[in-house]
Amino acid sequence: MFLKNINKILLCSMVLLPTLLLAQREMLEVGRLWETLGGSRHPSGFREKYLRWPGGHEDNPRVKSGWRTNSSGVYFEVLIKDYRDYFDDEYAFYQPHEPIDCIILPDYEVTKYVRAHKTGVTVVDPAGNEQSTVVDELDYNFRLQTDILADEQIVKWGFSSAGIITKSTWYAWANPNHKDYVIRVVKLYNTGNTDCDPDDPEEEEAKRIRNIFVGYYSMILHPCGKGDGNVSYDDTGTLDGYIDYYGDEPEDTLRVMYGYDGDDPEVPGDDRGDPFPERFDDDDSQDPKDLYDAGELISAAYAGYGILHAPETGEETINGFSQPFTTGRGDWSTAAGWLKEDKYIYIFNNGEKKQMPPADESQQPVRNMQSAWMGMGPYTMEPYDSLTFVFVHAVSGPTTAKCKEIGRKWLDGEISDAEKNAFIAGSRDSLLNVVGRAKWNWENRLSKGLSIPMSPLPPSNLKIESRKRKIVLTWDPSPSLHTATYRVYRKQGDYHGDMEIIAEIPATQTSYEDEDINLGVAYFYSITAASDGSENDDPNAFGQPLESSPFYNRSTYPARAYRGSLANLESVRVVPNPFNLAQASKWPGEWDRITFTNLTTHCTIRIFSTAGDLIKTLEHNDDSAYEHWSPILTDENLFPSAGLYVYHIQDEESGETTTGKFVIVR
Repeated sequence: MFLKNINKILLCSMVLLPTLLLAQREMLEVGRLWETLGGSRHPSGFREKYLRWPGGHEDNPRVKSGWRTNSSGVYFEVLIKDYRDYFDDEYAFYQPHEPIDCIILPDYEVTKYVRAHKTGVTVVDPAGNEQSTVVDELDYNFRLQTDILADEQIVKWGFSSAGIITKSTWYAWANPNHKDYVIRVVKLYNTGNTDCDPDDPEEEEAKRIRNIFVGYYSMILHPCGKGDGNVSYDDTGTLDGYIDYYGDEPEDTLRVMYGYDGDDPEVPGDDRGDPFPERFDDDDSQDPKDLYDAGELISAAYAGYGILHAPETGEETINGFSQPFTTGRGDWSTAAGWLKEDKYIYIFNNGEKKQMPPADESQQPVRNMQSAWMGMGPYTMEPYDSLTFVFVHAVSGPTTAKCKEIGRKWLDGEISDAEKNAFIAGSRDSLLNVVGRAKWNWENRLSKGLSIPMSPLPPSNLKIESRKRKIVLTWDPSPSLHTATYRVYRKQGDYHGDMEIIAEIPATQTSYEDEDINLGVAYFYSITAASDGSENDDPNAFGQPLESSPFYNRSTYPARAYRGSLANLESVRVVPNPFNLAQASKWPGEWDRITFTNLTTHCTIRIFSTAGDLIKTLEHNDDSAYEHWSPILTDENLFPSAGLYVYHIQDEESGETTTGKFVIVR
């Protein structure tokens, strides 16, 4: 009934969403795997924000977190062999899935659903000033819905001139056992209408569509764990990603195309995993090389795309393990026939079965855009038929800490090449385990309209206050009845990447005082709600406690505990002195900061060049003994040159003054 009536609700005008709205709605950021819809040619301009793992590593070249993108995105396309459209144009392989101007379904294209809406995190500085994070506003295409089957879901519709409506749904979870993958369910509907005529939505004769093929391909698949392919190449001198496929053997129960970092046979030495060489002795702290420790394995993860369900024929209830009928890999930018219909002839080999050979690491890998694809088909869709395809996007690998530990041991000769490589190769089994959990989820829960055990909803309205010798956190409780504890996470220096758990407190308590800290250092926090595991009936992790996403109330502004202001200016200091842009480590994560310490409550700091020119004035008016000059810019927003500087500080209540000197090295 849905398909027979679907044409009645087609609209004749395209509804365009603002680019900013798309940016907010087309991203999944709840588990360890973050994902953006589409691929690098996405109309919103998103590039290289796909298979981003582990979550929390946004682009930030000035902190030790780096980039964690493992792909350029994956495309789903409907391909029809020997198709003649209503313009009477005929194609050997025609790609009709691009939405067209005359019809769209329904009155919005993308809708995001969330179980919990992020609330702003407020950080209070010593002067009582508040800074709060900005969150998305709920509206018609960004909806709070607590009964959805995942923590975050995105639904996207499309319509093509072949009369096929496409509905894609992405699912992502915070559940600790299911947070390293995203499931994408794609349903195709044959409306029977192929002429795109809004004045005649129900044609006299509904159309059968033959020779339908489905393509799923990635332009770039180069897992890195830390640093994308280009960064890895610049840092280590080699780009050596390989792509392979698991699923060709009769005993294989999974179907996954995956990429990994190998050892380029034409480069001397063993560089599998891109172990970072000894640190370069340079003064450029913004160089990507400064993101890594000596020996650290930059590219130790495995990442890929798999099929959880593909129809054998037009009967979608049968999971066809003969699909995909074709898999392949190549250099996207140089392989013959990547334009228009020729691309599909190349991928599908004129409809004849073709499988990619196993990866051969004795041969130099593709040096440019390492791509992989798989195709399903052929299918025939009768009028009002539907087909369902289910894909999994997954990444797995060792932690950053483990990459540093193993890489350093290898660099120091404590372990052999073989031992280092065996450690990296273990990520393949880890990836297959992740895909296996996704397969269980689809077959036992999601395909039946059931959810896996869901994590508690996160606490909300986190407030972080900088106090004397401590930082105080308060929050509103989680609404979930099965919340047993709250977990307090903290990171020093910046908020990107993995946080460390520092406390676990009972659910009856909604505050925490952090006193185990270094004064003046920037700290960032997140609070999660965790269960005791009694409701977790997942056989993959029976009884394991479940935990909300740490990204729903992560602070992005620093909190700093402080020593109280002094009664006089007798012991003022400048830290660090000298200030060296390339070596300033006194304040972790804050590479551009000079701090004046041992101040009174109300004082004015004036900084002069040796020529006597006033370059900066700082007003200090709080109960802290510290005043931070960050970023280090003059009052005219210029970088001060290297050299000697003089400061003059005056207490505004007593009139007391003091002077001193410090050095800036650039």
